[in-house]
Amino acid sequence: MHQNLANATFQVIAGDSLGSGFSFMREDLVVTNLHVVASCCDLLALRQINSVTVKTEANERIGGQILHIDGDNDFAIMRLQSPLPAGRTVLQPSIGFTPTRGKKLIFAGYPHGLPQLLTNEGIISAPLDNGRFALDGMVNGGNSGGPIIDRETGEAVGIVTQRRYILPPDAQQLSNEVVQLRGYLAQTAQHMSVEVMGVNFGHMADMFSRSLQMVSEMMNHNANPGIGTGFSLDPIVSAVNSLPQY
Repeated sequence: MHQNLANATFQVIAGDSLGSGFSFMREDLVVTNLHVVASCCDLLALRQINSVTVKTEANERIGGQILHIDGDNDFAIMRLQSPLPAGRTVLQPSIGFTPTRGKKLIFAGYPHGLPQLLTNEGIISAPLDNGRFALDGMVNGGNSGGPIIDRETGEAVGIVTQRRYILPPDAQQLSNEVVQLRGYLAQTAQHMSVEVMGVNFGHMADMFSRSLQMVSEMMNHNANPGIGTGFSLDPIVSAVNSLPQY
């Protein structure tokens, strides 16, 4: 079951954004989160403005054309611009799935944007509104857009969309301020050559700003890994059914 899931999963590369995606319902379609590919979309005009690539575990790369986006449910549907490679799996939805606490699931993705595809097991910790559910498993940044399947049937039951992150506004503010400080100190270091007792304060300022940036990135990557949110596939199924056949 784990390998079948892996065979359905892609790494999604959209500019500087790295996430996950999966073949769903049709061989020519790949589903991911909208926030994974948002930088490649004109969200007002609802059109794609930059290229998106999906990559298999075997490093096969295929271009993706965005056909449909949904901001409320945070998903995007892409059509592959080349045939699906041999040996791949197309996941099908579980009909009438209802999240139940304790239900055992498997999910897949590329955490932290690394090139290794990981499959993980988890359970539903709690049902949430709109068919969503809290997923107790090793969910990290980069898992966004990855598939969640029923461990027994192999049918798709959700899409990994969020991970739990305590105090995200404060963390985002810290990240923004670190970026600003990094830019200021880096610029200052180019023009500062003051040395006291052999200490170059321009170099020290640059080291200080780089250290703060590393701490901020470590916090973002490792904040509360293990709890995620699975979004319902129902809106995606409806959208796929409304698309023309190719």
